[in-house]
Amino acid sequence: MNRFSADQTPHIWFTLTNTNSVDCTFNAGAKVQYFTIKSGDEQIWTSRQCDRDNLTDSEIVLKASQTISSPAQPWEKVFSSPTGCGTDETPVATGGASYHVEAEVSGELSSNDQQFVLD
Repeated sequence: MNRFSADQTPHIWFTLTNTNSVDCTFNAGAKVQYFTIKSGDEQIWTSRQCDRDNLTDSEIVLKASQTISSPAQPWEKVFSSPTGCGTDETPVATGGASYHVEAEVSGELSSNDQQFVLD
């Protein structure tokens, strides 16, 4: 489990692995990438509430057995809301608070839940 001190900014990303024996083509662009951070059953932050106007689609070919990673993005330790998800939003709890992050790509691929703690 990852732990972040008060002065550290967590970064979120995903990796995709083609476990098939044939190449796979699909949209993995930023426009169809979503991250959700929860604490227990409460949704804390979701990239669905971020400004997504300038994000694009990107068809990729993931070769058999190949793994790729998305660019790491900072999470500013704030709640998201209908007004956005940036640094001007309400800060989240720290001091040992536990969070879980999940990623979704193209509405079909979801990540394993990854836990982390904000000290």
